[in-house]
Amino acid sequence: MFIAIRIHNFCLQAALRLQAQAVERATVLVESSRRGSVVVELNGLAQRSRILPGMEVSKALARCGDVQVLNRTLPGERAATRLMWSYAWSLTPHIELTEPGLLTLDVQGDPQQWAQGVDALLQRLRRHGLYARGGVAPTREWARLAALAAERGRWCLIEHVQQAHALFAHLPLSAAVSDARACAILTDWGILHLGALARLPRQALGERLGCEFLQLWDVLNGRESRPLRVEVLDPEFIEQYEFEEPVEHLEPVLFILRRLLDVLEGQLGVACKVAKEIDVVLRVVDAVDYSKSIRLPEPTRDAALLQRILQHHFEQVKLGGAVSGFSIQLQPVAPLGRQGGLFEKSLHNPWRLRETLDQLAGLVGIENMGSPRVCDSYAEDAFSWAALPEELAAWDAPQGPPHRGLIRHAFRPKLSVYVKCVEQQPAAIESTWVEGRVVNCHGPYRRSGRWWTPQSWAVEEWDVEVEAVGVFRLQRAGRCWLLVGAYD
Repeated sequence: MFIAIRIHNFCLQAALRLQAQAVERATVLVESSRRGSVVVELNGLAQRSRILPGMEVSKALARCGDVQVLNRTLPGERAATRLMWSYAWSLTPHIELTEPGLLTLDVQGDPQQWAQGVDALLQRLRRHGLYARGGVAPTREWARLAALAAERGRWCLIEHVQQAHALFAHLPLSAAVSDARACAILTDWGILHLGALARLPRQALGERLGCEFLQLWDVLNGRESRPLRVEVLDPEFIEQYEFEEPVEHLEPVLFILRRLLDVLEGQLGVACKVAKEIDVVLRVVDAVDYSKSIRLPEPTRDAALLQRILQHHFEQVKLGGAVSGFSIQLQPVAPLGRQGGLFEKSLHNPWRLRETLDQLAGLVGIENMGSPRVCDSYAEDAFSWAALPEELAAWDAPQGPPHRGLIRHAFRPKLSVYVKCVEQQPAAIESTWVEGRVVNCHGPYRRSGRWWTPQSWAVEEWDVEVEAVGVFRLQRAGRCWLLVGAYD
């Protein structure tokens, strides 16, 4: 049993699949040739305007001034082929890339049991802008012709010869006969469709039109036996897009980006993979292309999460010109199934943490973000910024003996205080927060630093016990006294 999946006007649909309103307009696909740009494929609206394949673009515009002209893109066609192959692989690994826009699958079992699978395959392709048709039949060519006769988004089933002949009555001779002279001869005989051709005597048809029509008669009557040429495509989760005109705003980029991510999400799902990293390249007009590899906080294939990460990142990027196109590639990895421990301390939502960090970077600047580190300095509260790690390591409790002694609570900000000294030692203090006589003191503890620069500093500190109040830390810099903390 064979299944054929065919996309009519494949090259045109590959160019249209990422555009929202293109199907509602007369649209032609053009390709450069020696005569200039000529039409290679067109939709039904363009056909009603009397535009023909092979026509020059200038003549097509003369017949329909509102026609949309798209350039053929080979990367887009390769991506559409890979998308078809990925979804077809969910049914069977025995797949032949018969021609651009046509896949033939070799399956086993009753044809009716594949109905649900073929319907799901066509619906998946339709969600990504590819309107395919299907055919299920005992032979490879019957399946191809059944897909050709099916309506868009539907599939046809052939189970026996009589059913095949009835279906072929709806197909013109050009669906299987490429020789125009032979088609003219058959038309003169009154043979107007493949169903009538299949009912002709085999030997008489071969005597008059040659061996080629003997093979065609065998195909139409189910006597074909050629096996499939099975091909395997290496997994490659990459998509790219070129704008017709460069864009200066972020919204068009995000719109196309979401559609590409939806496609990649489906391919990852079929391959049972998740993405661990995103490689994105923005092609900028008259400036250096912007490229970035973004490691994800947690492997995923969710298109919405991936879009939010890229959106927050792009909002911080300043490009030197308009964007003419971009490409995006996901680095796949096998999903890791794990069960959290009862006392495990980890992030409940690493994606939300990443989004919050990106939003903060957009507000204060990436240079003002990081993780604080204690500096090797005697200066009070001296610290520096360290870049945030790509991955959060497990937290380990500090090693060594436990801290002993009183706990000091620092005042933020420090409190100004009047200190009365006797024999160069604090004897009494007075402030809005605490006042009293000093009954015990220890000090001074002197610290200084950066004496070789204009930002030099020097302080002395005392630990004092105020009668009936508590123990405090005093600090003097020059003639100014400050209350910097209190001990428990």
